[in-house]
Amino acid sequence: MTKAAETLEKKIEAQLEKLKQLKARKQAIEARERSKQKEQERKDDTRRKILLGSYLIKKMQSNEANKEKILAELNEYLTEDRDRQLFDLPPINEVQEKKYDTFEKEFKSFEEADSFSKRFLKNMNGFTSIKEVNGTWLLIMGVDESSDQYIELADIFYNPSYEELHTEDEDEDEDWEPDFDSDRKVTNVGLNGYPAGYDTSLTNRY
Repeated sequence: MTKAAETLEKKIEAQLEKLKQLKARKQAIEARERSKQKEQERKDDTRRKILLGSYLIKKMQSNEANKEKILAELNEYLTEDRDRQLFDLPPINEVQEKKYDTFEKEFKSFEEADSFSKRFLKNMNGFTSIKEVNGTWLLIMGVDESSDQYIELADIFYNPSYEELHTEDEDEDEDWEPDFDSDRKVTNVGLNGYPAGYDTSLTNRY
């Protein structure tokens, strides 16, 4: 190999070494960028969870029905006792040992299901939740099979008379008042049971 060729070979090797170093620097920069991106994603995820938790806590504090619904879902979701304690839920082993049954009832809207729950289930022991299933709203209540209220709850959920009672206008009779502005004559009845001014001399003749 001539001296000129040898010199050129060394230059090529030097350039290849520089290219190798540049590739290594590029990989290091890309690795740092990926690390920063993952760190930002972790921060965003943490902030997202904090905001979501804050929103759910606010919903629980503003509405008892929301609180019961969220607690019912947490009762199914949380499996660690230290997490369950944060929401005053029973230890997981107690939940697993008890035999629970689930009552379900369909409604046309969330408002109907929520109203039914507030009216008939307010004093019942158990976890209630309302969720949308195929366009209908399902009121669900989980209850211990050994509960004293088990039979009563079964009656509330599956006896049609409760639904009929709920759909009636509860205020129809309570808010009724006579229409004194109408043209109908209002008869004033005395203490003796006869209209005022009525001649009672001919009554009880026999």
